[in-house]
Amino acid sequence: MEIDIFDTHSHLTGDRLGARDFWEIGEYFWFLEELFASGYPGSFFDFFKPPEERKIIPEKEKTEAYLKAFNATRNTCMNWVVRRIFSDLYNIEIKDEKSILEANEAVKASSADKGWALQVAGKLSIKKIAVNEEKDINFVNLPDTCVFIPRIDYEFNEWVYRIVKSQNPSKTADAVLEEMDDLLIKYKNMGCRGIMIDLPDFGLKASDYDTSFKLSQNSRDEIIIYLFHWVCELAEKYGFFVQLFLGVHRMGWSRRATSVNDPYRILKLHGAFDKYNCNFEIVTAADINVMDAVQAARTFSNVNLGGLWWFSFRYSIFMEAMQKRFEALPPSACSFIISDARCIEWCYGKSLLIKRILADFLYKKVEDGWIGLDEAWWVAEEWLYKSAVKRYGVI
Repeated sequence: MEIDIFDTHSHLTGDRLGARDFWEIGEYFWFLEELFASGYPGSFFDFFKPPEERKIIPEKEKTEAYLKAFNATRNTCMNWVVRRIFSDLYNIEIKDEKSILEANEAVKASSADKGWALQVAGKLSIKKIAVNEEKDINFVNLPDTCVFIPRIDYEFNEWVYRIVKSQNPSKTADAVLEEMDDLLIKYKNMGCRGIMIDLPDFGLKASDYDTSFKLSQNSRDEIIIYLFHWVCELAEKYGFFVQLFLGVHRMGWSRRATSVNDPYRILKLHGAFDKYNCNFEIVTAADINVMDAVQAARTFSNVNLGGLWWFSFRYSIFMEAMQKRFEALPPSACSFIISDARCIEWCYGKSLLIKRILADFLYKKVEDGWIGLDEAWWVAEEWLYKSAVKRYGVI
């Protein structure tokens, strides 16, 4: 019997769930990072240019370079995912130029198949997939699957900027709070049960502030925590849970983001967890915060733990997180599936990887006598599906 899957964070496009060609699978961002590390020419894919401005590389030259990099990364988890996607879904082994051409034609054919997304989801019993953009909430040919958790960090960052630049911060903040209230009322009326925010970092001192202090001009840290308090207050008012994405930083003049192992990142949020009567879900990209998240969920009954995100999506970090959660928290307080996928094929592949890691973990627990098979199945059901269903209010 298959255990159901709830993918709690994706970037699927509602009217185009499947990949359109081999490259939309083979050059998925997180695998592309590994290909670059093995020498795949970065000029083939310039992140910072629109598609129409990117250099067009002859297919044969690109394929040869790809195969070289692909074979150089056969030890990585993302390479394993790519191989499983093509072997499981297309019955193709990626090994030479001919196989890539064959895979390309197969993906093009599947993209025109109206039943493809349903077939892929059914193969792994993927029942629910969350998206954060309103434009993507109608999954074409995949009914009763999409869950909308609107992200508000775009607006949040713009609100912070406006107050920082304002000559009258308090007056601007009042206007911002009206906009925030209107936005959350809109999502409440749409039937949303939660909101997602990639929360900007702020200084340790600012964590002591609340909504009662007077804003001073250009005090960015104060403004961030001030607005976050209001997010939590309105979440409590409208019955939302707050999904917190933490651990990714964009700093200085680098155009790239990375994870930062800040030991205070979650500690600085304890005041909000303690003060507000709404549920929180922590999703972290920094491995140092794995234990901090567990401690927060043990300390505050309204804190739950979500999947591992960005740079934390590693076999070793999953195993560490599973161990820490297993020994300290009820399974109903934890979820693990976050695909971050842009096509249904990667939703399948990354969910399959997490299932594989979980199988390794629970097999060892049963073998060592910590739990029996029934308990292992129960833990897996909660971590992969049931805990998220309960938290997100999905039937």
